[in-house]
Amino acid sequence: MRQANRLNYDFNDFVMVYDFERATPNPHDHSPHLILKIMVQTRCLLGILFLMGIGGIQPAQAHPMGNFSINHYARFEAQRDRLTLRYVLDFAEIPTVSERKALDADNSNEINAIERNRYLNAKAVQLRVGLSLTINNQPTTLKVTPLGVELLPGAGGLSTLRLTLELTALLPKGEKGARWEIAYKDANFAERTGWKEIIAVAGRGVMLVRSSVPETDISRS
Repeated sequence: MRQANRLNYDFNDFVMVYDFERATPNPHDHSPHLILKIMVQTRCLLGILFLMGIGGIQPAQAHPMGNFSINHYARFEAQRDRLTLRYVLDFAEIPTVSERKALDADNSNEINAIERNRYLNAKAVQLRVGLSLTINNQPTTLKVTPLGVELLPGAGGLSTLRLTLELTALLPKGEKGARWEIAYKDANFAERTGWKEIIAVAGRGVMLVRSSVPETDISRS
């Protein structure tokens, strides 16, 4: 039997701030002392997020956020020289119908590796356009790497779709004590309902000093 814990989120004009710095200052280490401030701005209204039990969602059950939803997950990890973003989109049953048509380009009802790669590469370019990242108020380039796309069983004999990308941005070189302010905005599928979860973690050689978002996710994405 699944569990459904309800958490109400209102993310209108929500701003999240993280600070990162070098984990173990060493007087003999002359590499930059990283203090990173990230401001993540999202304009969305999250209704109710249902947390499923260990068993997850059964194939015959509807998507927990509704079968019209497109849900966003973003995981930031700061390194000494770069910021990595793991970006996941979870399409519920109804939006998956149109995505599947685009995925099955020859309408054979069978998706081959060529179709999968072509769809994934095209989506990676499209979705990257909808993501913006600035460092000290200056736009920066996000390099995108497609990681995968999969169709999963949904309700009523329909499928859901999960798409995963990795995006990276190089951090400017600086002396010890240098500070960078990073602003992030996700404008993809802004008209769709769905949860938008963002977490921040510190990578090797970096310590998470302060954060208004958790280091662990709720959705287990």
